Amino acid sequence: MSTELWVTTDTPGFHSWSNAPSRTSFLRFPHRHMFKFKAGVRVDSNDRELEFFDLQSLLVDQILALYELNSEGLGIDFGLSSCEQIAQNLLDTFTTFDWIEVSEDGESGSIVRVKHEEVK
Repeated sequence: MSTELWVTTDTPGFHSWSNAPSRTSFLRFPHRHMFKFKAGVRVDSNDRELEFFDLQSLLVDQILALYELNSEGLGIDFGLSSCEQIAQNLLDTFTTFDWIEVSEDGESGSIVRVKHEEVK
């Protein structure tokens, strides 16, 4: 049996996709989403090894450490990063979480997981 804890947060943000196909060429320009984050960590016991509030604060702090507000102050500027790249950047920079899910408006997104060595 294994146990994971997870926390969520969301923030308005902007990004663009410079290689968007012609049918979705509007994505080449900065556009807004409500970016939703969900992050999980494996724990060894079922006696609240880590506090939810602490994990959620850590997730928010990690996002703000990597990305800044856009020039108008209306949300986080994720630049050219996709949901997959945002999750990967967070996992590459901070080692707390085992996986991070990032979605656009809660409708579409990705989950990036840390690969753990199998115990033999």
